[in-house]
Amino acid sequence: MAEYDSLKAKQEHKNGKKKLKETYYRLTTPVHVTLNSYKEHKRIEGYYEFKDYGHIFKCDRLLKLETAYGKVQMGYNPNRKRSFVFANMKTNLYDTVNTRYQKTMKEYQRQAEQKKGNENRAYVSGRWKNAAVLLEKAENKPWSAKSMEPYFDNTNMEALLKTMPYLDGRQEQSQLQETREEMKRLKEAVRQNALQGKRAENAHIHRQMRELSEESSLLQAILYRKDAGKRGFVRKINYAFDIEKKDMFEYYRVQRLKAAREQIEAIDSNAGSGEGDSADKKEKEDK
Repeated sequence: MAEYDSLKAKQEHKNGKKKLKETYYRLTTPVHVTLNSYKEHKRIEGYYEFKDYGHIFKCDRLLKLETAYGKVQMGYNPNRKRSFVFANMKTNLYDTVNTRYQKTMKEYQRQAEQKKGNENRAYVSGRWKNAAVLLEKAENKPWSAKSMEPYFDNTNMEALLKTMPYLDGRQEQSQLQETREEMKRLKEAVRQNALQGKRAENAHIHRQMRELSEESSLLQAILYRKDAGKRGFVRKINYAFDIEKKDMFEYYRVQRLKAAREQIEAIDSNAGSGEGDSADKKEKEDK
């Protein structure tokens, strides 16, 4: 049983290191930035707007950040008068990431349809559930890291961290703290062995310390990258919004006035035609 627990712990540690490396690759992947003007009325890719009452205008895309793993787009909703960030994973390239976790998710997505007997099984092809995330800024202030923090415990963190891995570093921070505490414990064990003359037993401990040191360096690099990526991301979306907001607000103000006038004219014309019909009926009755 002890041997099984030891193998399980080693496997979990190995998977944890793979996950950290994958996070580092996501943080360092090249980003293609596309700036759009609201006048282009570019459609936000992968985003489907609700056709509820009051949704008159379509959302405009102002910024697109595209990587090998996902796509992050910032748009403006003129109906709610709010800007928002929409992120969705690129499942076609995302499937090629060589980790067991992604392969398991891929097989889960391609579930076989229920069929009788030995008939061939047909697989469902489509986007994964929870492959997208939407962050909406309710307050009339510039975007900041704090304005996104309320979503961390309420939204789909998987899609958030796969497409925008720089937003939340709480997990890496706690791992780094655990690593430092473990390093202190090992150093104390080495000191005790040296005092007791058990220097031969320190070889295994030194190997563990080297592994912990490498893991600690990787965690520090990830946290540094996350901090820099978060500040750069917030700066990009604020710039893209500030460049367009003055003309955009004026444009939609005029469009709303125009739509209101057309609605009033339509009501007046319907009311006038109704009065005319009633007058014609009265004349026929008098005759």
